[in-house]
Amino acid sequence: MAWWQLTVECSRDELAQTEDILLALGTMSITIGDAGDEPVYEPLPGDSPQWSRSTITGLFDQTRDLEELSQELASRLPDHLVESISREQLDDQIWERSFLKRY
Repeated sequence: MAWWQLTVECSRDELAQTEDILLALGTMSITIGDAGDEPVYEPLPGDSPQWSRSTITGLFDQTRDLEELSQELASRLPDHLVESISREQLDDQIWERSFLKRY
């Protein structure tokens, strides 16, 4: 099964709102990453450091219409974030093998 990935770049202050929007659209999972080059080293217990700029990616079932999904996301985001939306198809794979390729 293939998946749609919709990614938005946002600031630390916009992260929770963007995550809520993706959840409301029915994302299967969310991944948050560094949008720049701002390393986060070993955090203290209970600490959840966030980058000043993040990418937040939602994974959606490919049975959903990508154009409709993208338009719905754009309509819910603040105007200045709409240009940062990127869309990608993620083909199904053996995820354990894919993960191990990085090591």
